[in-house]
Amino acid sequence: AAAAAQGGQEAPALTAPPMLSPNAVERILGKGKPKPSAEALAKRKLALLEFIATAEICERAKDVEMSTDKDHDKETGVTESPTRDEDSVRFLVSGSEMLTHCIVASCDSDHEVAKRGEELLKRRCTWETNRPIVNLDDADVASRLFRLFLGSSLDVPVESRVLPASPAVKLKIINLLTRSIAAADMFPKNIEVVKMCLYGEGT
Repeated sequence: AAAAAQGGQEAPALTAPPMLSPNAVERILGKGKPKPSAEALAKRKLALLEFIATAEICERAKDVEMSTDKDHDKETGVTESPTRDEDSVRFLVSGSEMLTHCIVASCDSDHEVAKRGEELLKRRCTWETNRPIVNLDDADVASRLFRLFLGSSLDVPVESRVLPASPAVKLKIINLLTRSIAAADMFPKNIEVVKMCLYGEGT
């Protein structure tokens, strides 16, 4: 920047969209590479949503013996071998972990991305049923929502500073924070959210 100023030219300002930092944008796009088209960017977003929604892990079960020795039924003469539990399969990304991604996707300017984000919020991240997938009273979930809403603090270097959420995303987050007991207990982040809603830029 100093060299550019001496040469009579100003260094280009670091910019980023809401919920990202300039460094994050550079990591995603690649240093010095041109910005992808809206269509190409939408395809990347849909591919990412599909991955986090469907990727699974198969966990091999351990052998479980019914007894120290093989069980032998004296009446039938049948000897039972040790049993084995079935392998279990679980999602690689849990509903709580993908919640913020789906909220952002549901507010995307591309119709297909927004539609897929809404679908995943209802299928993989629901919180309104008798058996919710996402527990809004979980402190980790509330912390992620606060971080997405507020962005980074001002003491973080500009190039690494994550910007606050867009107005559309903030509306969805507020709807969840007001249902969370954990969020109500998280001082001073809860106060910062109220202040941003009342006096923040674009509110």
